[in-house]
Amino acid sequence: MLDGLFLASTVSAVRAALASAGADGKVVVVGDVKLGKALIGEGVAAVVVAAKPPRGMPDAVTGTIDQLPLEAGAVSAVVGVGAVDHATALTEWCRVVRDRGAVVI
Repeated sequence: MLDGLFLASTVSAVRAALASAGADGKVVVVGDVKLGKALIGEGVAAVVVAAKPPRGMPDAVTGTIDQLPLEAGAVSAVVGVGAVDHATALTEWCRVVRDRGAVVI
């Protein structure tokens, strides 16, 4: 139950950050499948990147926090969880975000 409460407040905060950044296109969620599902449920055009994409998510793609299978500049934002101390992951997230896009950590 508490997990759901924290998830709801996280979704709200992420949506506010995306709106503030003007991220109006595709958003990639890395590091938290539940967050990705919740954002999709809230109408965010999100794609989840996971080592093993979950069933029932046809747009999910296989990848890791520091190797995203996306072209440079392909998304308006990356929502990343759990890689604050991984410089290679942050570099990779910035690579896939378009100019003037956002990285939400």
